[in-house]
Amino acid sequence: MKTPKNGAIPEGSAFPGQDSPWLFSPKSKLADLIQANYKLLFVLRRMGIALGFGETNVEEMCRRYEISPDFFLMICRIHSSDNLPLPDEWIERLKVSELIDYLHRSHQYYSRQIPLLRQKVRQMASPCEPIHLKILERFIDDYQQETLHHFAYEEETVFPYIRDLAEGRPGNGYSIEQFERNHSNIEEKLNDLQNIILKYLPENSQADLRDEVLFDIFLLEEDLNKHTLIENHILIPYVAQLESHENR
Repeated sequence: MKTPKNGAIPEGSAFPGQDSPWLFSPKSKLADLIQANYKLLFVLRRMGIALGFGETNVEEMCRRYEISPDFFLMICRIHSSDNLPLPDEWIERLKVSELIDYLHRSHQYYSRQIPLLRQKVRQMASPCEPIHLKILERFIDDYQQETLHHFAYEEETVFPYIRDLAEGRPGNGYSIEQFERNHSNIEEKLNDLQNIILKYLPENSQADLRDEVLFDIFLLEEDLNKHTLIENHILIPYVAQLESHENR
């Protein structure tokens, strides 16, 4: 069975375990994973893994960078499938410090990408009427503020609470349920931006840049979807387990 070039696992396929024909195992060559799904380049960057790894496999690379192979493969599998189940064993074997560090670096990545996207949008819309440029800039500025507020809450409130809980310190009345109740999907507004550019931006905008901007938005939206999935289905259940042990 040949792995699809985009790395997605077809519906009905077996879960990609260590003995499956899929590439996600500790003995897999890192280069093979990237060739199967180029989007894993973003995962490597957030884990601090540099390119030029030759024939190194996952286990060897994780040992070099002091990363748990289980955690690395979990993130790769999530980013490579649209319908992958999230087994309980992933949560049970999780090192919360690795997960929080990864989410923190993801926040840094998104915080860099959105201003870059704004620059491209401005260049793309420069031939249009000023009103169109103003609408797009305001939309992106509002979105950037929303994401910064979202990330700041997690960095300043949620992550410190989880670290304290994992180290046996009391939570001071906070609970992960409060985070779950107020956790917004920050990728949703990117869909609105796509529609503005696809449907309503005048034809005199720069066509090549329009395609590039749309491609960037699609990639960012997909990546943010995975980020939200990790928080909702990995982080929150893990912390709920910690809280239940704390309350016994």
